[in-house]
Amino acid sequence: YRMTHINYISALPGIGKTKWAVAEMARKILEADVITVYAAPTLKLLKEVQMFLERKVGKEYYDKIIPIYKDTDIVGNIGNAIKCCLLGEKDEKGNQWIRAEKGTVLLVTHVSFISLEEVPRANEVYVIFDEAKKLVTQHKKVVLQTSAEIHAFDSMLQLTPVEGTGYNLVKPRVTTQQMNSLLANKQSRKQLPEILRIMKSARNPRMEVFVDRSTNGY
Repeated sequence: YRMTHINYISALPGIGKTKWAVAEMARKILEADVITVYAAPTLKLLKEVQMFLERKVGKEYYDKIIPIYKDTDIVGNIGNAIKCCLLGEKDEKGNQWIRAEKGTVLLVTHVSFISLEEVPRANEVYVIFDEAKKLVTQHKKVVLQTSAEIHAFDSMLQLTPVEGTGYNLVKPRVTTQQMNSLLANKQSRKQLPEILRIMKSARNPRMEVFVDRSTNGY
């Protein structure tokens, strides 16, 4: 029986995802009860997290932080290198890896982690999968002409404030037909296709839509 504990982190920028991840990894290093695998989408984020984590734990624990990604001394297949580190095996170039101990943190990319057919020593591995959902930061502005239209648009949305940010999580309240009737102004109705695209995205369980409400629009 094998089970790996995976934490998925997905949220808006600036609300403390990286800070939480670094604190969690530092705690796992000190407790030494599991091997932590931190997976991120980019090398830039991995390098930043490594720097923050080293500052957090101090030089005494630098050897507990193992970067396994391109731009390091790793040779050959990165996914295979992760496996060799967990099992203490030789890689395809014949280099012997020291078997990772509990209290170790491996820094890897999403692609490398997903390439593993299985996670060796799975019941000893604790995974932090950062930016689990692709975050699209392209903004769409909806401008409303009157207070009545603003009220009508408000009635289309269920808004849940995201603590610590100026954003609200969007869930649709009404159907497409109702939206069409709520926007009475001709100028606003021109924006209906864009509004419908927003609502369609908000209904998709694999996506999250957030709004930043301004004085006369969103």
